[in-house]
Amino acid sequence: MANAATRREILAGLAAAGLARRATGDGPWAVPATETGRTVLLRDTPLARFSAGESGIHRPFLSHVQTTDRRQVTRTHPPAAGVDAVDHADMHPGIWMAFGDLSGSDFWRNKSRIRVSELQSSADERGVRLAYTGAYLDPAGNAVCSERAALEFREAEAGWRVDFTSRFTAPNDFWFGDQEEMGLGVRLATPLTGKNGGIILNSAGGRGETGTWGKTADWCAYAGALQGRRIGAVIIPHSFNFRPSWFHTREYGLMVANPFGRAAFTKGQPSRLEVAAGAVFELRYRLHVFSLVGDDDAIKRLAVKSRMAYLDE
Repeated sequence: MANAATRREILAGLAAAGLARRATGDGPWAVPATETGRTVLLRDTPLARFSAGESGIHRPFLSHVQTTDRRQVTRTHPPAAGVDAVDHADMHPGIWMAFGDLSGSDFWRNKSRIRVSELQSSADERGVRLAYTGAYLDPAGNAVCSERAALEFREAEAGWRVDFTSRFTAPNDFWFGDQEEMGLGVRLATPLTGKNGGIILNSAGGRGETGTWGKTADWCAYAGALQGRRIGAVIIPHSFNFRPSWFHTREYGLMVANPFGRAAFTKGQPSRLEVAAGAVFELRYRLHVFSLVGDDDAIKRLAVKSRMAYLDE
């Protein structure tokens, strides 16, 4: 039988091994480095690639997004000619947050740059966390503001979800303008689009592009049918946000949550959200990726449950 000292050595060794496993992401989740960022893995299934930016895309984004049962959710990046529509290849790489008018600079169309630094990643038994600082630079290279962003990936009903928290600040005043092209966006895989039989649904009962475009909603879902399953994503704006989000939806596969586009969507008074020097402006969103067997009502139930869980956390 081992004596007390030996038992202490064994326990210390086990504890050290456990710490090493947690530090390296040994377990169901892992987040290995890539040339441009990270890959998020769940039980060796790649769920998404995070890129800090690449040639022609001057902002961070997620691409190669798929479900836990390995079904493609976002459009192929870069799009495959002859298979995918190739429009907006540099603007719609997968999942992204960008702004077409931030103090007059255009970060949506890659006319200005978000320079990523301090990229940090960790994995444990619960999930993966990515965090980075984004310096928003106008075309002349002058700083507009900075963003501290966090992305938290967790397993969820019928798939997985990622929670986005972004905090913007600057030593000078800055402002968010009013366009359709503002906020958190996703470009769906070609087989899932409305043009190929996919469906867009929202919390207000809207359906399709005509029933969801320019409408505020607690959530909006976009899904297609593949091999007897419903595959897609739900965007859920947090109620913490300064204003409900309008949704910019298109039958070709686009879904964007945008709290800034009052005039763009409603022809109302133009929105101009001003952030004072030293103040912090925060946005929060959840994106839930799913693969399920069921009808439209099953998607709606999942969206409602995911939103309730998000607001309770």
